[in-house]
Amino acid sequence: MLPTNTIFGVQIDLDKLNIVSKSIEQYQTEKIEKLNKIKELENQYLQEQQNIQNEKLLNADKYGKQIAEIKEDIKVTQYAIELAEKKERKLLIELEEWKTKAAKETDASLQTIREKITMIEEEIAILKKRRTNNRSRI
Repeated sequence: MLPTNTIFGVQIDLDKLNIVSKSIEQYQTEKIEKLNKIKELENQYLQEQQNIQNEKLLNADKYGKQIAEIKEDIKVTQYAIELAEKKERKLLIELEEWKTKAAKETDASLQTIREKITMIEEEIAILKKRRTNNRSRI
């Protein structure tokens, strides 16, 4: 006959094993405690989610108006920039027109002055010639 503390013919000394056993009530109590801990953690998680949502709403209220005002300021500034750029383009075109007009007027004035100088030089030459002729007659 085989000794009583063998399994499949292998002898095991069960006295050296530390055996912990619990009753069904102990397992159920432990299960309830762990389920309560899970429920508590879930509630904390939900509360944190609610706190975060509330904080987002508060920040949206707090900064929403400022953000809207800043966005409106940006639109107004962009419009002012567009108007300024249009005005700048118009003034640059006008400046080029004035430069062209000034160059034409300057050229015309110079031409008139050159013509007058030429006429004066011709008159001086004629006068010198007359003077020379008058001196030679005398």
